[in-house]
Amino acid sequence: MADSFAIEVIDIDNKGILSNFATLSEKGQEKYFKTVAEDYMNFNSYSLIRKQNNPAIVDYVYNNTVRNKGLLLKSSTAMRNVVLNSKDTVLIDNYYKWIHLKKKIAKLNSKGKDATEIEEQANEYEKELVKSSQMFSDFKQLQNMSWRVVQKALKANEVAVEFVHFKLKDMKEFEWTDTIMYCALVVAKNSNHPEMIPLFREKQLEEIIGKFGSNNYNYINSVYGKNTEVNTELYNLIWKPMAESLKGAGKVFISPTGLLHKISFSAIAKEQNIYLCDVYDIEVKSSTGKITENRSASFGGDFKQATATLFGGITYDTDSTESNIWTYLEGTKTETEKIEKILEKKLGKLNYFSNTTATEEEFKKMASNSTILHIATHGFFYPDPAEIQKEIAENVEYGEVSFRGGSRGFGVNSFVKNRNPLMRSGLVFYGANDVWSKQNEGSNDDGVLTAQEVANIDMRKTDLVVMSACETGLGDIKGSEGVYGLQRAFKMAGVDFIIMSLWQVPDKETEEFMTLFYKKLLKQKDIKQAFVTTQTKMRKKYDPYFWAAFVLIE
Repeated sequence: MADSFAIEVIDIDNKGILSNFATLSEKGQEKYFKTVAEDYMNFNSYSLIRKQNNPAIVDYVYNNTVRNKGLLLKSSTAMRNVVLNSKDTVLIDNYYKWIHLKKKIAKLNSKGKDATEIEEQANEYEKELVKSSQMFSDFKQLQNMSWRVVQKALKANEVAVEFVHFKLKDMKEFEWTDTIMYCALVVAKNSNHPEMIPLFREKQLEEIIGKFGSNNYNYINSVYGKNTEVNTELYNLIWKPMAESLKGAGKVFISPTGLLHKISFSAIAKEQNIYLCDVYDIEVKSSTGKITENRSASFGGDFKQATATLFGGITYDTDSTESNIWTYLEGTKTETEKIEKILEKKLGKLNYFSNTTATEEEFKKMASNSTILHIATHGFFYPDPAEIQKEIAENVEYGEVSFRGGSRGFGVNSFVKNRNPLMRSGLVFYGANDVWSKQNEGSNDDGVLTAQEVANIDMRKTDLVVMSACETGLGDIKGSEGVYGLQRAFKMAGVDFIIMSLWQVPDKETEEFMTLFYKKLLKQKDIKQAFVTTQTKMRKKYDPYFWAAFVLIE
């Protein structure tokens, strides 16, 4: 009886999401989901107790998780695709008016100015677009995703692991605890129901990786170990509890959640000199529901139809630069020149921008018309200022960039201290030092490309984006929506596959990884296969620090 009531509450919430998301803007959708999020956490806590007596209850946990993961992203993507694929000129015109307003909002945000009035205008445009685009049918189809559909797409030796995290409720006292629980929802080809496996409390993972993490050599070695010095802490915490359920699996599809977005799963050590990538073919998905899409990672052998655009060896100074915030990266010039030589004879068209030609303006022009986009430059991500305000002083070093005097300087006010996570993540191009260090604001294309700006570009023609830059995989982690940073921005823009980094890798090994990847891509004609082959070869030569930073996301 109690099970039926719990399921009924969730069914009502699921129907509410479908009906309300059909008329709300993204901001409205976010507010609405907050009103039902507690119900889902409550159901997960309840199911954790009931799963042994009623295994079928985990069906609902899996279905809820796969439907709600990246919910806002799925909704906005469905709307964009319906609008831009339609022949309704009025609808498309209104869409671009909305995008124009969003660009103005991003610019005002970067200047630290009030954008409330324009945000209200954009909100009204968005609501009308959602209603007029009839994206509801596309979104409804996405929300019909279930574990049975995922299972049907699996082969005999494949397993899907949907990670979920939630605030744990004491079901005896019926009170919320301060514990954030992580579980694995495992589906195999022969499963009668998904298996819900409790893994760890978030604080346990924080004790290993730290709350904010780092990207230096010693830190990465302390987390992942070295080939000669094994560290199995991550394996024991994350993987060992579900190892029995993965017996016989050759390929494991995983969809991270919460702090697991910061983990390079391939580099988790099982024992001395044996990593998970040696045991399984691990494929990272934004949701295990993606397994059902059969999106091709192959170029079909016809590279003559492909266009590649490379950015590297970028000059960050102009003639008037006073402060050298972003330093020239000599290794990126060597890297992109080698990639240019590898690709130039095989591809139909190749564009290469370096030094002073590698501008933000050129990036925005080329991003909409490139099959492959390779960006070798500085990347940045700064944590939520509200989260770290007690832990930073006025003189502080953020990653590679030292800011002195705290609040002084446009870069600190506009990017580091911005409350919008998509403004605290980005890539830098020619002239970035001027806008970053000066008090005055820059132009529209000032050399600092934020994730917010990326999200407003139409990149549906782009198969692959490679960010050969420091920490491009990081961002704020927001519940079931995942990472708010560059990877989300490129997904919002319509990119299929993204290679990014979780920490900074030295020039020599980055260059080696990237050139090897493109050689394998031309030979194997498949993004996933080329990435795995590259990772395997690098893994045989180096410790995890030098190869495991790079992850492929679909």
